[in-house]
Amino acid sequence: MRTSHLQVVLCTTTTLHMENPMKGIIVALGACLLAMAQVAGAESVGPAERCQAAKLSAFGSYHLCNSRAEAQAASRGTIPDLSGCLKRFSESWQRAERIGGDSCPTTNDEALILGGLTRQANTASSALEGSGLESSSCTPTGIPFAYSYMVTNRSDPFTILRSEIKPEAPGVLRYFTADGPYEADDVTTSYTEVSSETFFSRLKADLALTASGGALQLGLHVHGLGNLFHQALKANAQFGCRLAKDGGYPGLIIGFSWPSYDAHDSLLFYATEPPPTPALMPQRMGTTRDNILGSRTSFKTLLETIQTEVVTALTDPVDFSLLTHSEGNYMGMVGLSTLDAAVSLKQCLMMAADISAVSLQANQQGQAISDTCEGVTVYYSGADPQLATSGYEYFRFHLTDFPIRLGSIGPFYTYPAPLALNPNVIGVDCSSVTVAPAVSNILNIHPSYRFVPEILKDLTETMLGEVQSSRSPIPGTTQGFVLKRQPW
Repeated sequence: MRTSHLQVVLCTTTTLHMENPMKGIIVALGACLLAMAQVAGAESVGPAERCQAAKLSAFGSYHLCNSRAEAQAASRGTIPDLSGCLKRFSESWQRAERIGGDSCPTTNDEALILGGLTRQANTASSALEGSGLESSSCTPTGIPFAYSYMVTNRSDPFTILRSEIKPEAPGVLRYFTADGPYEADDVTTSYTEVSSETFFSRLKADLALTASGGALQLGLHVHGLGNLFHQALKANAQFGCRLAKDGGYPGLIIGFSWPSYDAHDSLLFYATEPPPTPALMPQRMGTTRDNILGSRTSFKTLLETIQTEVVTALTDPVDFSLLTHSEGNYMGMVGLSTLDAAVSLKQCLMMAADISAVSLQANQQGQAISDTCEGVTVYYSGADPQLATSGYEYFRFHLTDFPIRLGSIGPFYTYPAPLALNPNVIGVDCSSVTVAPAVSNILNIHPSYRFVPEILKDLTETMLGEVQSSRSPIPGTTQGFVLKRQPW
């Protein structure tokens, strides 16, 4: 039976007007192309139907172009450029308009449709995490460590395909090291998988070189979304190098990489349901937040293993700190809530946290952070556009009563809050230092906590228990501070 004009219109408008336009294209594309094929096979096809079929074809071509650009960018470790795909889509749309004239159901809708695609492309391009650190590369000269370190629960660590990126079975970890400190070059070949025994033997030897203030210094860094494994390796190495060289941190930074997709797929496949946090079992996987939830047991295993193999095994005391960035704060929050053995975390340093600003109130979702960490410091900036994007695009997946991000406004302490702020929580407003010339443009604010000198110095001073030299107190609270610019 001949496909009706109405079926084609419904197919197209359903695709174009879903809440997430690009995701709608992917989900509905198969049904739409089937309708197009049925129209093309009809005995009599009018200009309106040919126009609509051409527009559906333009969507298919756009998605193909988009996928190719993403794959090429992932192989290079760069942000995809979708401007060419958008330009070709616009040209195809205009040709379809000429076919149908005023009879095409979506005539004159190009600005609306193209605007939605452009917004989504720009979101994917800036991402909620970013694939690199935006200042000049850090060369780890003069840093004494023999190895670089990364732990992951990715089942296929170096794959770039979303269908193959998933968490290992609960509790399973894979250990990687590379020769030399903070190795960021040729990471796909320089990092090799080793046994846990080899990993911790090398770690303890390097950790012996980190003594400061009467303790050995160890930091575990957890990245946010938009990081494939090779990108996480580079980002962790650059962060550790900058902490050492620009922040003066004498300790050793190792990384944990949960199964994040690339920037594009991380945004399209963000979550399946809002809070509350589901049970540990069955294991979750499939979206960004599902993969984090499916990594909780492995993250818990890593913390507890570091506690037994390092913190309590060594004669010298160990100051063990957790440094989380962006969506990595969600990993830290839900991971710490699963602990069933004591872990001695000296400091939890939360940068650009993509979790609710009420999370650190008493008895809220982040209570395990305050319970586990001796001190909690939140680094935030009101000008972070990626966190604003998260609050807008993924509103339904956050605490809808308090959707604003912790990394945007910090913990509640200067105005009435639903509950009291846990007493070991400190907020540090970084808005005055996440600006030019340290940060080249607004899209670089989000990752800038890992390269702005004032922040690196404050992170170091906090982990070492030193006086924070760049902070000034916020009047009316003992838990809030502003980070001041320094003439470095």
